[in-house]
Amino acid sequence: MKKIFITLTIFSSAIAVFGQSQDHRWSVGLNGGLSDFIGEASGHQSFNFRGAIRGQVGANVFYNLNNWFSLGADFTTGKMGHHASFGQTLEGLSSFRATSNHGHLALRLKFNNGRILSETSRIQPYLMAGIGLVNFSAHSSNDVEGVHYQGLTTHTFNTGLGLTYMLTERFGLNYNLNYAVTGSDNIDMRERGRNDQYIIHTIGVNYSFRAKKSKDITEKIVEETKPVVAAVVDSDGDGVPDHLDKCPNTPKGVKVDKDGCPVIEDKIIAEIQTIAKSIFFETNSDKISDTCFAKLDRLVDLLNSPDVPKETILDIEGHTDNTGNFDFNLSLSQKRADAVKAYLVSKGVSAERLQSEGFGPKKPKADNSTREGRIQNRRVELILHY
Repeated sequence: MKKIFITLTIFSSAIAVFGQSQDHRWSVGLNGGLSDFIGEASGHQSFNFRGAIRGQVGANVFYNLNNWFSLGADFTTGKMGHHASFGQTLEGLSSFRATSNHGHLALRLKFNNGRILSETSRIQPYLMAGIGLVNFSAHSSNDVEGVHYQGLTTHTFNTGLGLTYMLTERFGLNYNLNYAVTGSDNIDMRERGRNDQYIIHTIGVNYSFRAKKSKDITEKIVEETKPVVAAVVDSDGDGVPDHLDKCPNTPKGVKVDKDGCPVIEDKIIAEIQTIAKSIFFETNSDKISDTCFAKLDRLVDLLNSPDVPKETILDIEGHTDNTGNFDFNLSLSQKRADAVKAYLVSKGVSAERLQSEGFGPKKPKADNSTREGRIQNRRVELILHY
């Protein structure tokens, strides 16, 4: 037995955990091993192979809290006791034997935490500490006084160490040493002021449940939250989608700009600008000069012609130089712009297509310090747009 136990211990000390990382949150294990009772009956000696070794079987379950710690529960059941070899007795007791049922909660400090050893290293030992309960049920005893063992239940304080070696991604071998200090000094029916203890050595198999990787979850979330792209609708077929088209129902074949509106020919824009330069008023008045009406009538024809889309807007801007009172000039420029608008409306141009505004001397086109500059600044501008 001694040779077998030493061989198992050496073997198990050379193996370790594989990949007990955040990808493997839960693990369960089954194991078997030996108990080593330490009390008055054994002279408080551990590793008493001839007198105190008994068989144990057990199971455990652990959850990885993070890279450093895992929390779980460990259960073992089996025989525990002591017998004096070669007819010897100790403290008047030649043998004591009981069935033990042990369970404890344990916190493991993992060495495969990414700092001491790699998380995926195959050599990954751990230390353990916890608290638990143990029950010793009466089995048999042989006392020189004929006292029979009655059994008891008490708490335990547990410490230990262990190693696990994953044979595959999920299956592994485990060695665990659990050292328990009980809350009683009477487990072996002898009290000497020192609580009884025991060690349970186990070797077993572990199975790790692989959690779904966060990357997989993220990809799933991204896939599920991809926006639904609506079909692009272009009702008038001008190449501009309806939701961007400022000029819907454009006739087929008509060239349009980026807003979906028909392109106005450059010659029309140039003619409108020429007409603007021919608009004059009487001095300090908003009365249009008689010489300008022919040009304004031509402007009416252009605005109402098929060459100028009905969706277009004509801005009529009135401007002055900086001679005289600012407020007067601002008011005069507004009245002149309104006068042009009123004439165009009277000739059949829709008022909804006309916008008039006076700026006074605020937007000079030339230098007001010269006569020529002031003449250029006294003007009306016509701007055609959508």
